Amino acid sequence: ALAPICGSLSWRPHIWLTASAGSGKSVLLDRFLGTLLDSLALWPEGSTSEASIRQELRADALPVIMDEAESNEQADRKRIQDILALARVASSSGRGFVGRGGADGAAQRYVIRSMFLLCSISTALKQGADASRFAQLTLRNPSFLPLEQRQAHWTELDRDLTAIVTPTLGQRMPLRSVAQIPVIRDSVSAFRRAAANRFDSQRQADQYGTLLAGAWSLMNARVAT
Repeated sequence: ALAPICGSLSWRPHIWLTASAGSGKSVLLDRFLGTLLDSLALWPEGSTSEASIRQELRADALPVIMDEAESNEQADRKRIQDILALARVASSSGRGFVGRGGADGAAQRYVIRSMFLLCSISTALKQGADASRFAQLTLRNPSFLPLEQRQAHWTELDRDLTAIVTPTLGQRMPLRSVAQIPVIRDSVSAFRRAAANRFDSQRQADQYGTLLAGAWSLMNARVAT
């Protein structure tokens, strides 16, 4: 709900999704997010660098969905930490920009206002500043279910994905989110206040108040009180 309008938000929450083999990550990325966001998002994979993502974005407020964000080798760990630093900058709006010196002596300016979704087997969130900006989600592996239940669960899910998550829905949802921007912004304020009371933390209020306002907007066309 929020990804297509991430540039209009004062705080952009990120997500780190962990999933083991066979838990359904490919279905989630391809048939759910892939259908709903498609060309509205940037889809880097594997060994993509922070510089590549930054240069692709420049000043476009696009969500970034990165699969295989693993950090097993030392070079991978450095690369992922650089991407996390970019996500930190993207979280809050402000007036800041990322500046880089050019080989020709002309400075390059990048305005990063993206929401990030990183997917891997385990997270690389080592710093508190990163952990507080990412909601950490885990896909349960369905192997704990008996075979019959597992097959029935997949049959029902497959049917729903085919019937509901269609390219037409992928066109209508972003349009609705754009129309809902004023409602979502005002709802963020209401949910932030509630989350601040619950968590006693303004950072947590920013993070989860914004996510709750996005969830609210999917089922309501009025401002939350």
